[in-house]
Amino acid sequence: MGIFLVGSQRDEVYQYLLVDIGAVADLTTLIRGGELHLARRLRVRFEEDMRLLDQIGWEPRGRKEVYAITLASDEIRGIFRRLLGRALQLIDEPGAKSAPVLKQAASVAEIASIVLNELPGGTRRPVS
Repeated sequence: MGIFLVGSQRDEVYQYLLVDIGAVADLTTLIRGGELHLARRLRVRFEEDMRLLDQIGWEPRGRKEVYAITLASDEIRGIFRRLLGRALQLIDEPGAKSAPVLKQAASVAEIASIVLNELPGGTRRPVS
């Protein structure tokens, strides 16, 4: 089963993935600190991010109107659950955040919710 993102959704997800990928430096710290289980989990997260980038493109701005994500449903579900969780965590955590950061987190949370609802076992929203 495939999931489709329109260009603006793709660009929001892309920007959010870049933030997640930026944590790659943590991998070295975890390995040196002996936290190998956490390091492996981080590696899996990066691999998922890379596979999603392969699907939606690596360029900063998308050039297509629609992007198909053809990964396995379970993989799409895992990636977008993680994106949703991180977005909600950012929104809910105390501390001053800029309006653009909150707007982007809210947008990614909405996109992730839509994707999760479109997957098998999700609750498909009626088309308006």
